[in-house]
Amino acid sequence: AGEIDAGNLQIQTGVPMIVGDGTQAATLRLGATSHIINNGLQVSENSQLIGLGDIVGDLTNSGSIFPGEGPAVFSIFGDSNFDASSNLELDLHGPGAGAEHDQFIVSRTAVLDGNLSLRVGNGFQPGSSDEFVVLQAQTLSGTFANAPDGARINSVDGSGSFQVNYVDQTVVISGFAPSMDPLKISAMRLTGGTGLEVDIIGLRPGAIARVFRVADLLNDPLNNAVEMDSFTPSNANETWIGSAVSGSDTLLILQEL
Repeated sequence: AGEIDAGNLQIQTGVPMIVGDGTQAATLRLGATSHIINNGLQVSENSQLIGLGDIVGDLTNSGSIFPGEGPAVFSIFGDSNFDASSNLELDLHGPGAGAEHDQFIVSRTAVLDGNLSLRVGNGFQPGSSDEFVVLQAQTLSGTFANAPDGARINSVDGSGSFQVNYVDQTVVISGFAPSMDPLKISAMRLTGGTGLEVDIIGLRPGAIARVFRVADLLNDPLNNAVEMDSFTPSNANETWIGSAVSGSDTLLILQEL
């Protein structure tokens, strides 16, 4: 157990360098330079690597990897293997790779498994059309276990979710959807046969509210939901005016956190 800060690491032994023993926590912090580890680096379970710069050598991760303690590019000149127990946590503070969001680069083969974690910070609000290339390799094999191709994962900070895709030897996240709270409806009134007035309570002024027509409210409320409208309330209690839903559909009103 313990922590090592390495500004310029050069290991030329006949065995891999191992961080931790799989039981007690250990941390290796690498400075923003090139680190030569001839027989590779292994990060054990319950241990973590906080990396800047690059590693010349192979990397096997059974623990957690953080490219820097803020946005950074972390490169592996070799192969990189992520075990089932592994975690790769990436910061997103803006659209620029390295300067504003983490990027993990592997010069040869990256074999993926384990967990991908995304953290939005520094006041950044991703747009739904923003795309981020967060990992790239010469050859990419497998997927993160919690993020198969096309799946959505929630950010660890609770700000929202991203879609994850594996495209041309890269991992791309996109389609940010902010976390939203359901709102309370105090009254509903039909107007003119097809119109609807809805009294909403508990709004947060200034935060976008969205109105959806939902086919299956209990089991999968946002699957194939149709967004009918969005608005930014000025008051805690307001009336939304729109079109009535038909058949078995349900009206669902959410507000961004």
